Amino acid sequence: MLNVHKEFMDKHEREMLRVSVDKLKEKYRQVAIESKAEMKTVIRELHADDIEITYLLRKGTPADTIIDVAAEESVDLIVICTDGRDNLKDFVKGTITEHVINRAPCPVLVIPHKK
Repeated sequence: MLNVHKEFMDKHEREMLRVSVDKLKEKYRQVAIESKAEMKTVIRELHADDIEITYLLRKGTPADTIIDVAAEESVDLIVICTDGRDNLKDFVKGTITEHVINRAPCPVLVIPHKK
């Protein structure tokens, strides 16, 4: 189960903002802990505790990271949720789901999100 965060900053961005590295590391550690807890909660709510799951947290652009991790882990199927196009940017650039579908190294199952 993969959770991608694009808000992580690289070294150059931290220097430009003059952010304390220790404070940022602590923030990222907390984000990781909360993300893993959220993923485990979802599995528990689905009554799927008996399924063996590896929880992954990565930084980067979601579409690119999903594709990269799928290739690295030799994934057989990507399951992704979509809520459709929300804004003008999605119409121009496409959605994360569209990018994953078009570039994935394996089949992609798209599940619509209930609004």
